[in-house]
Formats: sequence, C-alpha cells, structure tokens
Amino acid sequence: RLHSCGHATARESAFPTARTADMLYRTLAHRRSPMTTEPHQPNEEGTRERTPAQVPVGVPAPFAVGDTVPNREMWVLERKLGGGGFGEVWLARHEWKEDRVAVKFCLDSTIGRKLVLHEKKVIARVMKYGGDHPNVVPLIDCNLTGEIPWLMYEYVEGGTLAEAIIEARRFPPPRRLGRAVRILHDIAAALATMHRLNPPIVHRDLKPQNVLMAG
Repeated sequence: RLHSCGHATARESAFPTARTADMLYRTLAHRRSPMTTEPHQPNEEGTRERTPAQVPVGVPAPFAVGDTVPNREMWVLERKLGGGGFGEVWLARHEWKEDRVAVKFCLDSTIGRKLVLHEKKVIARVMKYGGDHPNVVPLIDCNLTGEIPWLMYEYVEGGTLAEAIIEARRFPPPRRLGRAVRILHDIAAALATMHRLNPPIVHRDLKPQNVLMAG
C-alpha cells in the first residue's frame, strides 16, 4: 500500500500486498500489496530510539509508552515504530476496542507549519479521491492545529517492500519475478489514481522503504 506519506497494497493469497500511506507516514502497501494517504517523510532511522542529542532543539520531549494521543485520550501509545528529523511514528491501541493505528507526530516546527498551511489540502484531496483505494493507506484522523500536529493511519503490519526484497532472495527466480510483477501492478494502480487527478498528486519520494506490505 502507498502511504499518502507514501505506501500501497495489493491482494493476493500467497503474498502480502503493497500499499502507499500518507505523505507523512508516506508509504505504499501490498497485500502483502501498495499506495498513499498523505504527506511524506521517510523513516531513515528505522526503529532505533533517539538519544537526547538526536532530539531536535526546542521541540517537546519524545512520547513514552502509555501516553495518550493529544486530544484523543482513548488512544494509548503502545510502541515506537520509528523516528527521524520530522518527529516520531507510534503504534497506538484504542482503550477498549482492539483497533491498532499508526500515529505520526510532527515535532519539527517548520514541518508542522507546512502541514497546517499546505499539506492539509493535499491530505484532503488524497483521502477524497483515493482513500478507498485498496493500495492506499487510509488516514483515520488527524490534528494539525494542536501544539504537536499528528496524523493517524491504518496500521499496516507486514513491514516494508525493502524488507520483502531481502526476504525474497531465498526464493527461486520464477517466484521472485511473479511476486515483483504483482507488487509493481499494485503500486502502479495506486499512483495512477493520484496522477489522473487535475492537478495530479505526485508522491515525490517513492522507494522500497516507503511501500508497506499488508497482510
């Protein structure tokens, strides 16, 4: 799946799909399929915890397990999924439901202002015209005007395409080829939906790390 920040997904029985997510969580997702939900900043640091020296100066302290999502007290932070210069991405669970979501917190004030002034419109267009696409990671909720802007997406738990490529090395060539074709089809379907708009929405950071494998 494509995350509007960049993931997409495709449906298949043998393999997960790819999807792209928001342009901030920005990734595609494949069942194990791919596409996007909103603005994007790739996770360059994986799931490593940042040391105090790595936290941008002047931003609030990082979140902790057990904290609630600002202004959404029923969502409790469960595990940090990644982080970078933009902020952090956390897995959150609902207080009494079994739902799990990925929440991207923007701790960089410059990016936060951009979210409010520009990306809000982009996110709205992506969700309006591509939110129901099977290869676009849906945006569930957001708060762009609070002290810490955040975006809440469907949680896609199959890892990234980059990880799937490494895993596929153990498969025989015919199987790798078939899987690659299915994933590329999913990604192309998600991108085509956004490119057909007037004006088109362009991902701008499409790479294996920004494609989520669903399923």
